Amino acid sequence: MSFCSTIKEELAIAPSEDSRSCLLELFGMLKFRGSILLSGSHEEKNRSYVFHISPVYVTRRVLSLLKRLGYRDIEASYELHRYFERQKSFTVTIPMDVFNRDLWEHFRIDSRTDDWQSVLNQDTLYIGDFLRGCFLVGGYISDPKRLYHLELIEKESDGVVRFIAETLKTHYRMTPGIVLSAKGYKFYIKSVTDMIALLELMGAAIGAQKIETIADQRKVKADFNRTINFTLANANKTARSNFKQIWAIRTIQKTLGLSALDAESREIAQLRLNNEDLSLSELDTLMKNPIGKSALYNRLKKMIKLAHQLDEEEE
Repeated sequence: MSFCSTIKEELAIAPSEDSRSCLLELFGMLKFRGSILLSGSHEEKNRSYVFHISPVYVTRRVLSLLKRLGYRDIEASYELHRYFERQKSFTVTIPMDVFNRDLWEHFRIDSRTDDWQSVLNQDTLYIGDFLRGCFLVGGYISDPKRLYHLELIEKESDGVVRFIAETLKTHYRMTPGIVLSAKGYKFYIKSVTDMIALLELMGAAIGAQKIETIADQRKVKADFNRTINFTLANANKTARSNFKQIWAIRTIQKTLGLSALDAESREIAQLRLNNEDLSLSELDTLMKNPIGKSALYNRLKKMIKLAHQLDEEEE
């Protein structure tokens, strides 16, 4: 089972606080994957809302929420995918007048206008329920072991995803984005911190904990790799530096002899030849009278310069 399916299954059994949260979750589903069915006249009592749902556990969630709200006139059906025989697409139909009445009584929301956005912004207690409904029917989250990415796709317009983005920015300081894709208007989050906060807001605490654990493991691994790379880089730098110093000392030894150097430089040269792998700090501690890493470096630098001059004269 994919990570996304695991998250959705957790959301599909998330507890609902009361009938208001049930209603807002269904409303979120309708806004993403809902349509209106006309039967007979254009009067509201002859219209129905249709939920277009897949997979089966989301359908069970819809029926469970409707049952909890006391709905009786519910029609449910499914059709098989034309290419994948085991894949089913479900539709659940409920009377429009009943659902609109409940929305108005509980939230003063008219589903036929955009007033619902300002209502939800004023009462953010149920934002998580609304978002859970949106995500169950129109959301996707990638496996955090590969990358951090959560998205919602609205097919017809960008009204709902823009409302969600602005709400999360304003009330939760998240940083979502919106882009037009081939499938519709895509709301997305790439921050692991925002993903964890959003899943907790929707009611997927276990999924949020899994992502947090994976993020911590990836951070430890990244820090370890960074430390190893830094250590290797330093080791390579020290090795190159030591090679230059030894080359210079041997060049001087071959042409002039180490006796041509002053006593302190001669001591440094001999110590370097006898201790090729030591760093300058370690080499300094072996001197009779340590002079410090900086002074030691300057002495060796002068030897390298002298060796280059001698090398050029030989050519």
